[in-house]
Amino acid sequence: MRDYDKEPIVIKDMNLLFILLRESPLIFACLLIAVLKPGTNILFCAILMFVPTITQYVKYKNKRLVKLTNNKIYFLQENNELENIDLSTDFEIYRTFEPIYHKSQKLSNYNKFVHFALFPFMPLLIILGVIGKFSYYLFSRNLKEYRLFDAYLIKQDEKIINITMLNKNIQKEVDVYLKQRIKIEPKNLKMFFDKSGYAYEKIELKG
Repeated sequence: MRDYDKEPIVIKDMNLLFILLRESPLIFACLLIAVLKPGTNILFCAILMFVPTITQYVKYKNKRLVKLTNNKIYFLQENNELENIDLSTDFEIYRTFEPIYHKSQKLSNYNKFVHFALFPFMPLLIILGVIGKFSYYLFSRNLKEYRLFDAYLIKQDEKIINITMLNKNIQKEVDVYLKQRIKIEPKNLKMFFDKSGYAYEKIELKG
């Protein structure tokens, strides 16, 4: 059996990209309205709502990893630990297609307002998220490895780590890991669908 402490599974985190792809049509629509109807406040509102996502993507797009070891799953940024889940204590695991993670990060008042304002549009955001991920697979991989549910979400108390597996070989590795280390059959996992109170950013290094 593979020793994952000596040979961990390391996966590049792609959630920032998929969050940006999900919001791109909304950003484009706001810009289009601002051009066609000068003098509206929509451009200012768009900047307030979407610049944090764009800024985080540009700053951290290639600097976040998920690492799976024998007893823990880590979420890293530039080799600094942002989060970890201890598999020796109670946790939950689901299948998902959404880039949800980091509930443990407290929402700022600004983010609380944005969540409240966007709540009626959550179905639209979900649809845009599916379209964005489909577009990624279409243009980058010609749909050869497309899977709607291409992520596993690990939840422990207020902590969440999202393991997105764009490559089928990586998914096979993770599936073996789940079967061997956690004794879980991946195909039997339930779907995760709960968008209340999840902060995609406000990530701070511990210590």
